[in-house]
Amino acid sequence: QNSRFWRFILWFNQAVKKRYLTKEVGQLQEFLRDREISGSRSGDALIPIENARSLHRFKTTSLSTKRSVLQDEATRWSAMLVQITFRKIAMPQLLSWGEPFDEHIEKYYPGLARSYLLIVNESWSHQAVSGFAQSSLRKTTPTEDHDFVLSYNAKDEVLVGQLTSRNRLYGHVLLVDRNARIRWAANGRADAKGLEILLKCTDDLIKEDSQSEPQ
Repeated sequence: QNSRFWRFILWFNQAVKKRYLTKEVGQLQEFLRDREISGSRSGDALIPIENARSLHRFKTTSLSTKRSVLQDEATRWSAMLVQITFRKIAMPQLLSWGEPFDEHIEKYYPGLARSYLLIVNESWSHQAVSGFAQSSLRKTTPTEDHDFVLSYNAKDEVLVGQLTSRNRLYGHVLLVDRNARIRWAANGRADAKGLEILLKCTDDLIKEDSQSEPQ
């Protein structure tokens, strides 16, 4: 019986590993085919309120060691850009969205909108070293930005389902309104058209917020 049990455990581990590797290889092949890393977008305009989904609620830890919930953070801003990375390779993609967004806000809407970086650690190995990674990141991130760099240690399929792609090799961005509704989304690297759409959607969202009562 013991022999049968261990044969089952071995078979199960191999099956799980095969499924995991198949998924990872599939994502890598998709990523490599996208030579420009252009990814995809939810559309060319804001998602109407009646069609917008609420951002999934979950707890994170910031570089300042505070517990943060993005849904609650959204209530502070007319518009919030959530940049999500599952892999280090995605960081340059996120910078292509985040830096122009921050410059746009600083120039036209100081204090009304904010970008956040969400680092998702899904595997136990990434979770095991997340504390060390946060410590290193804390040293290279300006102190005033520590509250806006968040870590999330979980494999959360609900969150992944709210993105424009399930591929973890892409960087993902969500434009969220004050009521924590996802009003626009994209993945990959920003091109001129995508960036134009993001900034226009941000303008529209801030204008919408100024004309409406909190819900």
